[in-house]
Amino acid sequence: MPASRARLAALYARSAYRVRLPAGGHATIVPGHALPRVLRDHLPAPDAPWGFITAWNPRSRPLAATVNRERQRRLLAGLRSACPQASIHAGAGVGHDEQGQC
Repeated sequence: MPASRARLAALYARSAYRVRLPAGGHATIVPGHALPRVLRDHLPAPDAPWGFITAWNPRSRPLAATVNRERQRRLLAGLRSACPQASIHAGAGVGHDEQGQC
């Protein structure tokens, strides 16, 4: 893996991923830790597969916030249309810089 890809992978692994909850607030997914209970409760079975995807900054290339928001809206609408039975929530990654600061 090239150094820049390895560096990105390390940064993503140290990031937190916030999922907006239907009743308000958010739950935080942390790589290497169990899925928060409030999110597990949305799964159809305890061992059901789940994922976290976002349309923000594709391929780690920063875009304007307005572009990111529109892409995220389109992604959510497409997922909800294609998978109406799935539990789909908005979310965002919260990265850390090289010194571990958010």
